[in-house]
Amino acid sequence: MKMKMNIQLLYLFIFAITFSEGFGQFCLKKAKSNECKYFLLFGILSYAIVASLLFQTYEYAPVGNTNLIWSCLSIFVAFFVGYSFFSEQINKFTILSLFFATLSIYFAQKHEKFQNI
Repeated sequence: MKMKMNIQLLYLFIFAITFSEGFGQFCLKKAKSNECKYFLLFGILSYAIVASLLFQTYEYAPVGNTNLIWSCLSIFVAFFVGYSFFSEQINKFTILSLFFATLSIYFAQKHEKFQNI
């Protein structure tokens, strides 16, 4: 790692990564159901953006912490996209998994090393 990244900047990167991934998932799902090549192209481009942003983030923040927060936020985005755009159902286990994802982010922030990014 080069230098320490401001925690707010890290979250900005992670939110951008999560949004790009969510958009990519939406496009890939639309491409599969509509068989529209434009959605496939946008999905692939979205994941290229994810990779680019991750590459930038890894210069300043640990892989584990970045991936933990990104993965947990992606759970929320995936459920939102599925429920909102594709009428996928949410059940008690979905709610429970969202709760544990929230706890994971909370406990990761409480870790002393994470606070010193």
